Amino acid sequence: MKKTTLIALFAFLTTNLSNAQIIESENFESTALDQLPTNWTTTTTTIQTFKVPHFKVSNIHKGCNDTKSVISNLYANNQDFSLTTPTYTNLTSSEIKVSYQLRAFIHGTSTPVSSSFGTISLFYSLDNGTNWTSLGTVDNTNFTPQTNCQTIEYTLPANKIVSNSQLKFKWNALYSGTGDYDLSFDNFKVEYSKTTSTKELNKSKLQVYPNPVGQQLSIDYDLNIIKLSVFDLSGRNVGVYSSNESINSIDVSSLTSGTYLLQIEAADHSESTIKFVKK
Repeated sequence: MKKTTLIALFAFLTTNLSNAQIIESENFESTALDQLPTNWTTTTTTIQTFKVPHFKVSNIHKGCNDTKSVISNLYANNQDFSLTTPTYTNLTSSEIKVSYQLRAFIHGTSTPVSSSFGTISLFYSLDNGTNWTSLGTVDNTNFTPQTNCQTIEYTLPANKIVSNSQLKFKWNALYSGTGDYDLSFDNFKVEYSKTTSTKELNKSKLQVYPNPVGQQLSIDYDLNIIKLSVFDLSGRNVGVYSSNESINSIDVSSLTSGTYLLQIEAADHSESTIKFVKK
């Protein structure tokens, strides 16, 4: 990547991370076919002695921007499927935007469904899946399937989120049609709806080292560091570290080699984003 391109991308990402911090951004490209990302779960159907997942990563229907998406095959004998995300913690009491992209096809074809396929409801839980609340439902009254991906968006109000919330999401796909359908899900994103600027921490008093780093990345500042978030250059959150006391270092040995952004939040809630390279 040319230096000028990297500088422009860094400026774009740091601006957007400060305005809308990403909690989750999943495009399913790094997940093996017929699997789900780590800590994602789905219901199954038992056929003879085999458990067949209701949702799985596939390249039968290409992703909205790439090669993979999560698909589910709805037909007469499969009535009610669910797909559940991991649990997200260390949240702040801010409004959260949730979005994903959806398509619905006649099974085994690239032809969009022209009749009712049923309903797709998205739920959220703040107690790690014990209780669920509906965010909204997609059906033939508010969604017309097309060849192109369509974005479904919801908002979770700030007053719903508390510091110890254990947030997760679940889709329920309920069949009520007369045909055989493929649902294609892609580009699931959860992010804070920050619209106000945040205070910048004093970079003259900040040290992040070594850079490049192999295993342990150290952070020195004159105030306690209460939260660190690591993002790759696509904006995907690959690590969150938080503490009531100061965080002085993080282990980045599991990251693949490349360039990352470290978002730093101090005890006075000032923030800054630093670029670092993982060897």
